[in-house]
Amino acid sequence: MILSPETLSAALEDAPLEEASYRFRRTSLFWPTPLSTWLRWELPGPLGYLATPQGEERLGLGAVRWARRLEDLTPAPGFWLGGLSFDPLRRWEGWPEEFWFLPKLSLRYREGILEAIMLDEPELPEPSGLLLTHIRPTSREEFLAQLHTALQELGRGTLRKVVLARAQPERVGSSLEETLERLKRNPEARVFAFRLGAEWFVGASPEELLRLHKDEVHVDALAGSAPPGAPLLTSKNLLEHRWVVRYLEERLRPQLEGLTFPSTPGIRRLPGLLHLHTPFRGVLPPDGSLAKLVRSLHPTPAVAGLPQEEALAFLRAHEGWPRGLYAGALGSIAEGEALLVVALRSALIQGQRATLFAGCGIVEGSGEEEWDESELKLQAMREALR
Repeated sequence: MILSPETLSAALEDAPLEEASYRFRRTSLFWPTPLSTWLRWELPGPLGYLATPQGEERLGLGAVRWARRLEDLTPAPGFWLGGLSFDPLRRWEGWPEEFWFLPKLSLRYREGILEAIMLDEPELPEPSGLLLTHIRPTSREEFLAQLHTALQELGRGTLRKVVLARAQPERVGSSLEETLERLKRNPEARVFAFRLGAEWFVGASPEELLRLHKDEVHVDALAGSAPPGAPLLTSKNLLEHRWVVRYLEERLRPQLEGLTFPSTPGIRRLPGLLHLHTPFRGVLPPDGSLAKLVRSLHPTPAVAGLPQEEALAFLRAHEGWPRGLYAGALGSIAEGEALLVVALRSALIQGQRATLFAGCGIVEGSGEEEWDESELKLQAMREALR
């Protein structure tokens, strides 16, 4: 038996009306099917979905409040959903540069238990003026020309690292539910799906920008990669990873108490790729700001480059298409809790068409093999969409 909106609506109608910052009803019930099954129904309004490696799923449907900035989020039952573009100057036509919505219906699911909160508030329309997004694909010749230009800038010392990304069109042969179930087979993936208007942005990211539980903060440094069987601990990968670790330490140490991280990186294993990984842990003090912490980190050198402003300027001048939410930060935020993933291994879906995204860190010594690495990063999403 599959949980349907009608089944849950009946259960919520029987729940008592509560009041805190909002009037709401909540219920908790056993159900054996995951939240990704909800995506088979034609549900109106904005929608956000997250699945974590720990086995928890979250889904939010409809919007009773919209916020344009992370700083504007207020305490509420359930959770806020949304995210930030990679670069506010390169947003997609179909999506705001930053958006957050408080769902009419917030669902959490883990180990057969569904927790639901329905706000007793009228739904609000989606942001106006959203258009279908048009992204020009990146040819191999264009990518290698950008790589050559980047290497020239690296040689001059203007940049130490820049992350070049490419866009690849594909046909969609599976339902969204099937696509997400395939992506969830990767035990290290943070699977996400967000819808505004007629477009879906979906992915299976290996990287968390930030996770907060009570006052404990977790941050990932993920940079330097190689396919299984190829050398991972190369001087290029270690240098690239060291820069990301140094960047995160410089930004986290002034804002967190008791910051810790290992002196040598571990390995995060993904289908077709291995990544160098260093986890950071620290405590957000009582006067700390989650919004300030997020903005100080994003975008990290793992998705942009170093120095940050020079890398962003290079990408604006040479990449040739708007990244939008690709390599941005997406997730959910509640009181004393947050999960923001870096929106990698992702695709923008428009009906039966999709645009897939992948990027590679370019440092001195990089070459044409970066195109091959981007192909490996596209493969999981290609297979999930078929």
